[in-house]
Amino acid sequence: MSRPQIQSPSLKIHCGNLAVEEVGALRRLLNLLASHLRYPWELVEDLTTAHLVILNVDQPGALGTATAARVIGCATKPAAHPDAKMHRPLRAYELLAVLSEIKPSDTPQPQVDRHADDWRYKLRSWPLDLAAYGRDQLTIMAAITREYRCASELAIRTGVAVNVVSECLQTLSRLGLLEGEPEQRRLPRVDPQELGRWHSLASRVGQLLGFRR
Repeated sequence: MSRPQIQSPSLKIHCGNLAVEEVGALRRLLNLLASHLRYPWELVEDLTTAHLVILNVDQPGALGTATAARVIGCATKPAAHPDAKMHRPLRAYELLAVLSEIKPSDTPQPQVDRHADDWRYKLRSWPLDLAAYGRDQLTIMAAITREYRCASELAIRTGVAVNVVSECLQTLSRLGLLEGEPEQRRLPRVDPQELGRWHSLASRVGQLLGFRR
């Protein structure tokens, strides 16, 4: 008697700012790559249920709702765009690499909160007990030392899930360590040298606290 097969959980992708044709191409790529993936993937319109958001950063716009998903930017020329890690049109090998990194356990249940995209924040001062914060939180803080940024923008730039970004912002806000301004509903371009500076800052802080590189 044959054993019943255990169905692998289906992971979900939400498309942000992608044209109908691009969404169709993504669906075809998922079918093409299905046999090479550990988990099945499907496209969903509900952002709050997504494990992954593929966001077209060639067009202005931001995620309107907080999500636990990993956010990956795509652009026509990723090398010239600080927010992009994939090409548009999407390429099979890049998509396969991204999907292979994500597991169901990597993504907690999504949380919706007021920090999503209504406000942009800048760090007023670093907390005194830095050792109490993890690498993701230090990276988020480093990313807002000089510029005001909203939660979805921080997720794109740091690779940290939006709900983790939002929780970090909430904590810093409760401690009185943030300055805020109304969101202008745009994702500004950033000088790559400036982007490298706050990555280095987060790295130095992490090293001081004993994180391995």
